[in-house]
Amino acid sequence: MTNGKKVVTVVLVHGAWADGSSWNRVTEELQRKGFNVVAAQIPLTSFSDDAAVLRKVLQRQEGPVVLAGHSYGGAVITAAAANNSNVKALVYIAAIVHLTAVLKRVFRTYHKRLLQRRSSRTPDIRAKVVTKASNASETLQPTQTPIPGC
Repeated sequence: MTNGKKVVTVVLVHGAWADGSSWNRVTEELQRKGFNVVAAQIPLTSFSDDAAVLRKVLQRQEGPVVLAGHSYGGAVITAAAANNSNVKALVYIAAIVHLTAVLKRVFRTYHKRLLQRRSSRTPDIRAKVVTKASNASETLQPTQTPIPGC
């Protein structure tokens, strides 16, 4: 703890043709600025193995975590961050993003905050998702649906 604030841990995830040492210069700079830094070493054996290893790294961290992923590491951080309340931010650096998972996380967080702030009046809030996906296996279509509980 510094000045009554929790120290943030930054977990850095490399891309497919790199390893954790690719973050050495970034790690040094972040540590100089007072962050705890972990350069995760994912095995690059399969997507599920990589996400599982990163989940184990995240379990060992205390306090708030910021996950940063480069290239393929972006998809890995998205998968590993799911349902982890210590992860406060995802940072994508020239990264692959699994859009569906990101949107689910955003809407889940938004809905939770909305319920916490709910007043005696129930607003009519609708979410509109519009995206263009090129070369994606799944394209989200524009929708306009009420957020459950609102």
